[in-house]
Amino acid sequence: MAARPRRIQKRLSDSLKSKRQQQSRRKDNLFFKSFEYCHECDADIFIMVRNKKTGQILFFNSNSSWPPSLEELASYYPKPKQITWKELAARYAIKESQNVLSDQQQAQATEKVHSAVTGSRNESEVVAYRIDCEGPGTANDTRVCS
Repeated sequence: MAARPRRIQKRLSDSLKSKRQQQSRRKDNLFFKSFEYCHECDADIFIMVRNKKTGQILFFNSNSSWPPSLEELASYYPKPKQITWKELAARYAIKESQNVLSDQQQAQATEKVHSAVTGSRNESEVVAYRIDCEGPGTANDTRVCS
């Protein structure tokens, strides 16, 4: 029996205070779940969140040697799996349309994040996990590995 897709609900109140509270709760929950997954599942996690309006960047890195350099990643087996925004959108039904970046824009933005974190300047390969939040309820989530 196939599970029903999860739905992203439209917010009940559009007041500035409620939006900020929800954004704070989601951010706290994202980092808590990342920490919990790292601890319970023995996994290395790197998550970076940039608020588009304020430019504030927050990141969680469970291991100082993570994310690996592009040279190290090339030697990994099995090859890292690429998960795109479109795949996540298909899994989680969205009730209202959101601004979706093209694959090329996602790769360019993710490459900038990876270069800033690892100091790598290799333009042919990209490895990162990024979430850009314009506000609560709108997230462009992209995981790109190649």
